[in-house]
Amino acid sequence: MNEEYTKQTLSEVKDIFDEHGIDFWLDFGVLLGSIREKRFIPWDKDIDIASWTMPKTKIRKLLDSFLSKGFLVRYFKNNCININKRDCPVSIALYDHDSEKAYTCWFISFNKVGHLINCLISIFSVYNPYKHLNNNISIYIEKKMPVRFLIGSLIPYSCKNCIKKILQIIQPKIGNNRMTIVIPYQFVKQLKKIEFYNQEYLIPSQAEQLLNLRYGKWETPKKNYNYESEDGTIFKKDVCPLCGCLTKPYLFGGYKCSSCSFKLD
Repeated sequence: MNEEYTKQTLSEVKDIFDEHGIDFWLDFGVLLGSIREKRFIPWDKDIDIASWTMPKTKIRKLLDSFLSKGFLVRYFKNNCININKRDCPVSIALYDHDSEKAYTCWFISFNKVGHLINCLISIFSVYNPYKHLNNNISIYIEKKMPVRFLIGSLIPYSCKNCIKKILQIIQPKIGNNRMTIVIPYQFVKQLKKIEFYNQEYLIPSQAEQLLNLRYGKWETPKKNYNYESEDGTIFKKDVCPLCGCLTKPYLFGGYKCSSCSFKLD
C-alpha cells in the first residue's frame, strides 16, 4: 500500500468515527507497526482497526458517512465492516465482550465451494442505500474497482439482504471454517492514546501483552507471517485462550474450559 494514501485514508476514517462519537483502536498489523516501526508495516495489505459492536441504527449512520465520503463499503452481519478508498482496504472488526473475554469471528474458505460462497456474500454485502446509489456507481466505474462492488451496487437492497442471510446460514456448513478471535477483556477494556503520523489514535492499554499473545516474538519483523496458523488469539478448539487449559464441547457447538469459567457459544 502507498504510505501517503494509507495515512490519508486512516485519518479520514478517524474523522468519521469522531463525528459519530465512536471510539476505535488500532489492531493487528497497524497496531504492531505503530509500536514497533512507528509507521505502517511496508508489506501489510490493509488497515486493521477495531471497535465494539453497536446497534444497527448506529452502524447504518456510520456506513452512510463512509459512503458520502467516497468509500466503498461492505457490511458483514454485525462483526465486520470492510471499506476501501484510494485502493487502501480498511477492515473494521467489531468485538463483543463479557467480563473475561473480547471476541469476534469470520469465516475462512478451505475449498472452491467455500470460496464461491464467500465471494457471493461479498457481493451481497455491498452497502448502497438508494440515496447514495447513483453517486457510488460512478465511483466504482471511474476507479475501476472490483466487479463485485459494481454488481453488488446494482442489486436492490431488500433482495440482496435476503440472499445474503441464506448464504450466511449455509456458509459455516459448506467449505468454510469459523475463525474466532478471543482475547482477554482486560487487554482492551481500557484504551490509551498514541501519536501515529502526527495524530492521536487509541490502542489497547495492554497493547504489548496483546502483541505477545498474537505474534509471540513480535519485536522481530517477519515478512512471511501466516496469521491463520500463527496468530495466538485465534481460538483453537481444544485450548482455552485465557488460561491455556483444555476445553471440551459445550451445548450446541460451543466450548468451555475444564479449569476456568471460559465459555464460547
